[in-house]
Amino acid sequence: PISISDSLLLKIATAQDKQKKVAYLIDLSEYYINKDNQKGILYATEAKQVAKEYHLDKEEIFSCLLISRFHIDKGEFLEADNQIQWAIQRNKELQDSLIYAQSYYSQALLFIHLGEFNKAADLCYQALRIYDNRKDLPGQAKILNLIAAIHSTQMEFDKALEYSLRSLDIKLKLSDTINIAGDLSNIASSHMSQGNYQQAEDYLHQAIELNKKYNQKNWLAVNYHNLASCFRRQKKYKETENYALKALALCKELNNKQNEISLYNLLANNYYEKMEFDKAQANYQLALDMASEIEYLSEISSAYHGLYKIAEIHKDYKTALEHFTAYQVINENLAKKENMNSLASLEIQYAMEQKQNELEFEKQRNISKAQEKNLYMVILSISLFATLILIILLLLHYRNKIRYSKIKQQKLKDELAFKDKELTANVMSLMKRNEMLSDINNKLIEVEETAVKDETKSAIKKIAIDIENSTKEKILDEFEMRFKQVHSDFYEKLIQQFPKLSPNEQRLCAFLRLNLSTKEVADITGRNARSIEMARFRLRKKLGISSQDINLISFISKI
Repeated sequence: PISISDSLLLKIATAQDKQKKVAYLIDLSEYYINKDNQKGILYATEAKQVAKEYHLDKEEIFSCLLISRFHIDKGEFLEADNQIQWAIQRNKELQDSLIYAQSYYSQALLFIHLGEFNKAADLCYQALRIYDNRKDLPGQAKILNLIAAIHSTQMEFDKALEYSLRSLDIKLKLSDTINIAGDLSNIASSHMSQGNYQQAEDYLHQAIELNKKYNQKNWLAVNYHNLASCFRRQKKYKETENYALKALALCKELNNKQNEISLYNLLANNYYEKMEFDKAQANYQLALDMASEIEYLSEISSAYHGLYKIAEIHKDYKTALEHFTAYQVINENLAKKENMNSLASLEIQYAMEQKQNELEFEKQRNISKAQEKNLYMVILSISLFATLILIILLLLHYRNKIRYSKIKQQKLKDELAFKDKELTANVMSLMKRNEMLSDINNKLIEVEETAVKDETKSAIKKIAIDIENSTKEKILDEFEMRFKQVHSDFYEKLIQQFPKLSPNEQRLCAFLRLNLSTKEVADITGRNARSIEMARFRLRKKLGISSQDINLISFISKI
């Protein structure tokens, strides 16, 4: 049978009516959502051009919003926002409620990707009110699905389930059997997150039957993957393996590398729990090799962690150390990438707000020009007109200067908060590495005591010494270096005010500046909690804090 895309291409080629041709181009572009972003943009752009040429205003705006959808999926958020803002400005002339609803939907989708869930929710409810007033059931279902996704990201699974069920109910009334499978899958995910495994299985099996019927292989692979995850949570190892292998076969057929890698790690974890360590190791290695090719950091981390655990079980401590070190490096890179993504998201939001301010300023300027013209016609005084313009310009300049100063101050505060958060994350990573390396060191000492050959004892002792060295001064030196990068003048101010502080007391002040607990400081320095408490007591005296009402951390934070 002829495919949907081929059928639409034929209609586009033979369409005589330009409005129908644009409608077919929009349908073809929508067909490529979640399939091919480039083709989606191509056909939406062609629809926009034809609509513009023949003055089909509504179709031109809808094409523009469709283009924004594909830019969002590609992570090109500024370009997506440009398209959305253009559509909103054009619709101010038409005042079409359906276009407003679609604009709110597009903006909500953009804010979800930027992590601004409250803004996204507000826009969703604005769109939902419009669809409710129009009694537009497909529009209602689309928005309800998006609201369910927002609640799911906030771990509000009861709410996510409620909105997914409402969306499903609408699609059942519409007999929209092709898209019902997506709602069934979302409902299953909500149940699984709450530990309702039987309900999750039931909904996933329903979704599987529908996706089989309509040959939606991408979604079928996702269903099998989710079902395998559901069984693994219940420690049903045979069922986990069965559905993971089904999903894997489909992912290979569809060339979906990312899901294929995730499935190898899932299978490896399943074999590990079954204590089939050779199979687990083989699957971890497959996941690692494939993930390394495409720099899929989270799955590389999972694979290294699994290989580290297996090497430890085999008492191959040298290999275990290598895998664990690689695992730590990948996790640090992941943390940096996450921080960079967060910063990039903030920069994009800032740029979007700046653009919005520019549009608002342009609007105000246009209003001002009209008012000035009317004033000129009424008063007929060139000198008064010139004076008025001068005053307005001075006020605008002063207002912009104040706004820029506030933005600059806020940006500096945000940058410091971001760096503090990144530094704290690095400290936590150092603590974890210290703990894990100490554990390996203890195990090496146990092996040394049972070893027979002197050369074996000597080799193990050397490794243990190397690990011990890396868990003390090097970790503290790394902390010092990172702290000074963020708070470059902290030590200078501290020494100026309290010149009698020892290096260790200065370092303790740095830990407290980051609001670390006694236990966390003890974990980093390798000292016991009691000695840290004594050090804090002595530090209070040297800082001249006699009253128990004064909090030590708050005092240091003001330096």
